[in-house]
Amino acid sequence: MASPWNYTAMPARYTASTYWPPARSLRRVPCRNRPGHWWTPCTDPFMPHPSQRGHGSMSQRFDLNTESRTLRRRLVRTMQQGLSELGPQPLVTNTSLYTDPERHAAEHEFVFRRTPLVVGLSRDVPEPGNTLLFDAYGPPVIVVRQEDGGLAAFRNFCPHRGGQLQASRSKQGGLLCPFHGWRFDQKGHLTHRPLGEAFDQTRKTSLEPVAVAERHGLLFIQHETTEDELDLRGFLGAIDRLLEAFQLDRAEPVGHDTLEVEANWKLVVDISCEGYHVPATHPKSLSPQLVPFLTIHDHFGLHHRFASPGRDLQRLVDLRESEWPPSGTGYSAVHYLFPNTILTVSAAIDGELPVIAINRSFPTRDIGVTRVVYSSYRPMDAPPVPASAYAKLHAAIVNINRDEDLPTVAGAWRNYASLREPAPLVFGRNEMLLQRYHGDIADACGIPLPITAA
Repeated sequence: MASPWNYTAMPARYTASTYWPPARSLRRVPCRNRPGHWWTPCTDPFMPHPSQRGHGSMSQRFDLNTESRTLRRRLVRTMQQGLSELGPQPLVTNTSLYTDPERHAAEHEFVFRRTPLVVGLSRDVPEPGNTLLFDAYGPPVIVVRQEDGGLAAFRNFCPHRGGQLQASRSKQGGLLCPFHGWRFDQKGHLTHRPLGEAFDQTRKTSLEPVAVAERHGLLFIQHETTEDELDLRGFLGAIDRLLEAFQLDRAEPVGHDTLEVEANWKLVVDISCEGYHVPATHPKSLSPQLVPFLTIHDHFGLHHRFASPGRDLQRLVDLRESEWPPSGTGYSAVHYLFPNTILTVSAAIDGELPVIAINRSFPTRDIGVTRVVYSSYRPMDAPPVPASAYAKLHAAIVNINRDEDLPTVAGAWRNYASLREPAPLVFGRNEMLLQRYHGDIADACGIPLPITAA
């Protein structure tokens, strides 16, 4: 069976439409939600990027050093020109994009239940028997590292009376329900229950499995699927090789925090997918490190990337490229993984320490409440600093989001929710990543974007 995430049929330098998973449809989804101007060339390093031509097939390891230099070249060019990379035209929509209950229900049904969702990185469950609990969206799930290094995932629901499971501390290992002491092995099979004669011995009792897969250090689960296994290579498509180059499987977890905000989930994703807000929203925290209002964008099917120049690049503006100092692996960019994950790979988000920061925005039953999970990881090539330095950095990342980003989107949501009729909103030419991802979400739901005449 052909992969439902087949990107090979896409025009080599265009990313206007996508294939949707079989739970939704096996046909190619038309881009009815995006005007014809979506069929525009994009800078895509994997189809192939000019810097990679002649480097062989997509199966080869991607050169992150080369990509870092390519990004620097593009960022310096934006500073020289004083102009961001821009899309062809603004998109005028309205607030029903966020407030429509029918759209919200469709996003649950056709996006979050039927799409691979990032739940962590490999070293969140490094050893056999280690578990990861995921309860940010949908029925709680427990992920278990197997003896052979693989993964299994189950509904975190004991088949006795619904207790939540935890890793057993006994010599036998496996999973334990602390409600009545039922035990299960790493494959989810019942191994012990007190007073077993009180129950039907012929009835097979096991935990309900959930689709789980691991690729390039990213862990995914999918709540609903008809496939035997998740096709992550097809789902990730053109961004797959870049993710491999990050070596996320060697990144050590630093901290995880979950916050809730009174706003629709897409508002939280929005503010993470553009740098236009930084000077106004982060005047003291982030703005001093970045050149304002300059951004470059790349689009990889359902997934995207953007970057803004750090002020340290200003010294390169008047130099020939041959005079630039070597960049090493100083790669820095923000990546959006469909539908809700923001993966920031930064050479120095605080001006000093490299970090991998992930935030994931999950809708709840309430259209106006979003659960946001913030995770920070120490890259494999991080300097030998005390763990406390990274703990402090993680806290700073969470604080910036809690004190600056989330209040901003909550204020916008209060405005949207107070309206009797939808009000116009505009995504500028500099916000093309937002234009694209909203179009992809709308395509998945089968509900057109609300388009308002300019």
